Amino acid sequence: MKRRWSNFFKSAGAALVISIIAAGGALAQPNLLTNGDFQADGSTVQSDFNSATGPFNQWLSQPANWNIVNDGLGQGGAGDFYARHLQNTVRLFQGIDLAPGQLPAGTDMQLDFDFIYQSGFTGITQSAVHVLGLEDSDGPISVFLFGGDGFPPGDVLFSSALTPPLAADWTAFPTANFSLGQEYDSLAVVFTAGAFGDNTTGLRGIDNVSLHKVPEPGMLALLGSTLAAGVFFRRRFREGE
Repeated sequence: MKRRWSNFFKSAGAALVISIIAAGGALAQPNLLTNGDFQADGSTVQSDFNSATGPFNQWLSQPANWNIVNDGLGQGGAGDFYARHLQNTVRLFQGIDLAPGQLPAGTDMQLDFDFIYQSGFTGITQSAVHVLGLEDSDGPISVFLFGGDGFPPGDVLFSSALTPPLAADWTAFPTANFSLGQEYDSLAVVFTAGAFGDNTTGLRGIDNVSLHKVPEPGMLALLGSTLAAGVFFRRRFREGE
């Protein structure tokens, strides 16, 4: 009888392990950004962004001012690509094309990234991050900052200055959580950095950018109940040995 119970609990335990892995996978929401860690070697593309026409799913800027580099100064050292700001006050951004119903109103979102900002201009107009919700009728996002360029178009879902204070070492930006007030045609993540003359000597960079949905409460409850059941069966398995 003990052997029968032992086999039962072993089978049940295996099923629970599979359930826990599946539940954990469901909680791991995909990054909506393409090449958020910048490890796909390449360059930024010089182009403005428009919600109706794109270009989507690539990092846009002017390569002479913001570019994807592997110079040994990234967070991971040699071999680690990241986006480095070189000079002038210029934007780095990526637009995300959304399918109808992909992110309905009320969806909770989360933005994470690492950054370094050793020198340069400070304040939200020249060192900032924005997440924008856009409709196809909204105006474009421009690479360069011009007076009256209409930035930011659409709805500002999240915004924050990167500085002050300056970040002398690679730093994890505090996780940004926000909700969508409506369904949008696209989203855009926009970084702004500025430096000129003597201010260009320090390192300014962005890495490991992730924009994703926050797991729904129901999935969190499922994982919790699955783990609780796992503890129960583990105890019964020991008793049956």
